[in-house]
Amino acid sequence: MSPRELRRTAERDALEKLQASSSIFRFQADGPAPDSYRMLFNGSGLCRQSGAVSRVEILDHHAWELKLPSSYPEAPPLMRWETPVFHPNISFAGFLEPVGIGIHWLPVLTLDVLCERLWDLVRGAYVDLENPVNRAAADWYLRQREFNIPVDTRPLRDLAQARCANIFRYHRKEGTARKFESTANQDVFFIGEDSPVPVLARPLISPGPAGDDILYIGDDERPA
Repeated sequence: MSPRELRRTAERDALEKLQASSSIFRFQADGPAPDSYRMLFNGSGLCRQSGAVSRVEILDHHAWELKLPSSYPEAPPLMRWETPVFHPNISFAGFLEPVGIGIHWLPVLTLDVLCERLWDLVRGAYVDLENPVNRAAADWYLRQREFNIPVDTRPLRDLAQARCANIFRYHRKEGTARKFESTANQDVFFIGEDSPVPVLARPLISPGPAGDDILYIGDDERPA
C-alpha cells in the first residue's frame, strides 16, 4: 500500500471514530481509502436562501462535499457546501478554503480536525469579520440581535464528553455493599466498607505557618 493510500485509510478511520463520538456528524464514502466524502451535520446552523429579501433562518441539516487532490496531504482538501449556509467566511456559492476559516494547512492536519472547525462555522461559533468573503453575512453578524450565537451550543464530539462523566457513589447499609446499576455513558465506581485501604506515602509538604493557603491532610506528626 502506497503512502497516499495509507494516509487515506487513516483519515477514514479517524472519521469513523469521530462519527462514533458524535450525535451530530455523519459521513458517506466508498471504499477503505476514499478520496472523496459527503459530510453531514445534524444540528442547528444559519442559512439564507437565494434572493435579496430572504430572511436568515435556522437549518437543522447541513451537507458538504470534500475531495482529496492527488497532491494531498501536501495540498489541502477541496470543499464545497451543498446546503445553503450563511457565514462571512463561506462564499455565497458554498466554496471555502482552510486559510479562509483560520486554518493554515499543514500535512499533519487531519480531516476530523477540519470537520470540527466546519461545525463551528455552521453554528456561528467561529467568525472572522476582518477577512470576510461574504460581505452581506459579515454586515448581518455585526448588527443582528435576533439569534443567540452560536445557535447550537454542542461541540462536535458531544457523546465523548458524556462518556467522560464519571460518577462516584458511596452508600453505607448494615455493613454490606449495595450495588448501583450503571447508566448509559457513565462509569460507576462503588466504595464500600470492605474496600481495601491503600497504603499512602507520607506527605512531602509540611504544614505552613498561619495564613498560608495550604491545606494539610496527613499524620499529626510533621514529616521528617
